[in-house]
Parts: sequence; structure tokens; C-alpha cells
Amino acid sequence: MAIPVVEISAAERDKIMALAEGHFADLKDIRITPSKLTRTLSALSNAEGGEVYIGIREDVNTRTRSWNGFNVPEDANSHIQVFEQLFPLGDGYEYTFLRTATEPGHVLKVEVAKNRDVKTASDGVVYLRRGAQNLPVTAEEALTRLRRYTRSSPTQFSTATIVSRTIFTLGFSTTGLRWPVPALCQRTSRLKIYWTSASRVTQPSYA
Repeated sequence: MAIPVVEISAAERDKIMALAEGHFADLKDIRITPSKLTRTLSALSNAEGGEVYIGIREDVNTRTRSWNGFNVPEDANSHIQVFEQLFPLGDGYEYTFLRTATEPGHVLKVEVAKNRDVKTASDGVVYLRRGAQNLPVTAEEALTRLRRYTRSSPTQFSTATIVSRTIFTLGFSTTGLRWPVPALCQRTSRLKIYWTSASRVTQPSYA
């Protein structure tokens, strides 16, 4: 399945550059090895899902960011090959190349859905997203709790495009709704709404 290339506006590019890295979003430099990046994909899969943008460089001294994507999509082949082995396209994972007329290169956007199975990284370790950290889960008791959590509260995502290219994501559980859907607001380019069973407390989160 071919990975689409999407042209985005300068405003959309600015929203990505201003994203706060946290529980649902991460920005990565293309110089980070694909195997190390799988830790982030594993962590998001085992938590509530999220997005990773590969091709954003941040200066360690000034903390300023720059768009520094792959020259052509083919330059990301080594990344895609590693990702596909563990996080196959279409199986809760969506890959898109983003380009803009104002910046060079293609940023690889990876959308990760919460998974029903515990996912490992390339190093064989299970990771869990907490804030902006990818925490290794190695204790057997903790792994057992994580497996129970992922299987008892499956969340799927469907994505739709509406006016002005605003993207919204609806997450849902098969065990019922906890609170009503709020009115769509355009605080950022993505509004994540999570429904869950009455046994868990969640709330809308913005990425």
C-alpha cells in the first residue's frame, strides 16, 4: 500500500511546529535511528495512541525547531521497513508524508491507535507512554496489568476530514459511553475524544 504525500498549508505547518510534546504527540529528528523510534510507537500503542512527526529538528541550546524532512519519500524506506515489521500500515497505524511549499523535505507523520495487544519495540522491550516519556515495562506484574488493560478497554480510531482540513479523531469503546460528545472546537488541528466504560475515567485530550 502506497504512503500518500499530502501538501499542507503554512498555517498547518505552523501548528505542527508549535505542538507541545506530551502524552499524545512527539516530534523527532530524522537522524534518530528507526529502531530507537520504535520505542515511541510501542509506548503510544500501549497507552492511548497519538501522533509522531519524523523530520522536525530542535536545537538543543535554543529549543527552536526547524522543518528538516526527508528529501524524497524514498529516503524514508529504512524507517518504513523497520516500522512495518512491528507496526504494519492499516493495522491501527497510518503513515503520511507531509510537505509544504515553504519548507524543504517531507515529514513522515505516523498516527498510532491504542492497540488491543501489547506492542514491543525493536529491542524486544515493551514501552508505555507517560507524559513525554517512553517508559520501559519489564516487571512481569506490570506487564500482566498492561495486557489486562489493553484487552479490557480496546479503543479504535476513525479519522475524517472536514471543512478547512480540520482533522478530528473519535475514540470509542464497545462497552458504552461515559460522557456526551462535546461540540467540535478548533483549539488545534486535532481533537481527540475518548469514550470508555464506566470503570475508567477519561476526558477529552488535545494533541
